[in-house]
Amino acid sequence: MKPSTRLVVRHAVRNLRDYFRDCRINVVTAGDAEDFQRWLATDGRGRHGRGGLAPATVGKRLQRASAIFRDAQRRKLIDENPFAGLKLPPATNRERQRYVPAETIEALLDVIPDPEFRLLLVMARYLGLRVPSEPFSLTWDCVDWERGRLRVPSPKTATHAKPFRVVPILPRVRPHLEAVYDAAEEGSKFILHRLRQRDSMRAAERGFWGSLNLRKRLMDYLAKAGIPPWPKLYHNLRGSAATDLAQRFPAHVCSEWLGHTAAIAEAHYLMTTEAHFQAALVDPDPSTQRTTRKTTRAVRAGSDFEAHREQGHQKTPCFQGVSENQVGMTGFEPATSTSRT
Repeated sequence: MKPSTRLVVRHAVRNLRDYFRDCRINVVTAGDAEDFQRWLATDGRGRHGRGGLAPATVGKRLQRASAIFRDAQRRKLIDENPFAGLKLPPATNRERQRYVPAETIEALLDVIPDPEFRLLLVMARYLGLRVPSEPFSLTWDCVDWERGRLRVPSPKTATHAKPFRVVPILPRVRPHLEAVYDAAEEGSKFILHRLRQRDSMRAAERGFWGSLNLRKRLMDYLAKAGIPPWPKLYHNLRGSAATDLAQRFPAHVCSEWLGHTAAIAEAHYLMTTEAHFQAALVDPDPSTQRTTRKTTRAVRAGSDFEAHREQGHQKTPCFQGVSENQVGMTGFEPATSTSRT
């Protein structure tokens, strides 16, 4: 079990102890599990302050609690898992999803003098790398300059027999990668060599990647550029990359490049953008547009004719060659023969 996973389990155990206290595990009922769920949502922060946890966090804590009781059931310590039938809240908070346009990133790059941080940002936004674990694990031997490919070490999926994946070095990423390479010290191993020079790197190498705290620096650059910050800064950069790639490549290709399944992409990353709405307003079939224009002209002509008739005029309407009797019940389009040849 990875250190970050152990930390999540410890949080769930702490919540169980805070709520159930000295209650024996074999007397916890399904009703108690439901009460525990409500407590997490209203008072689950406990020692960290008043208030409840976010729905997605509540769901994760309940999953861990259910795993603990499921293990107790396998060990014959309890007959049933009281958390087994519990309905979990959504794992993703859609209200915190934001699509970050490429234009925003390009404007942000203008105020970032550090080439390594610029590279970190474009790898997150265009390649969908998980920050900080994946970019901070990249070494120069991961780069295949000739074929334009990058081998990305993936600490998150390493325990699932997927220690790395290979992604294309997209055109918007390559210039920044080359700039860092040109400025790199002779014999340096890691691509983000200078960014790794911090005390928190020791904790990160043990699996506590969150200790690097790259949020503050990005927030400072956003303020300098006059760009409002978006929720979940780095997660939404990865989600924006996934959304863009999904428009261009099949799902199985995106899954291989991003290191997650299509189901995970749908649940946690893919977003509906303004470009989707704008594209929906444009009919891709030119023949449909011609038919629409023809129908519009016919409807407009019919309206003019009706208005002319209602005014009591008996003269031939201004569009010569069409009379009321000629139109009949078939409208202005020519009748279509139903006979087969």
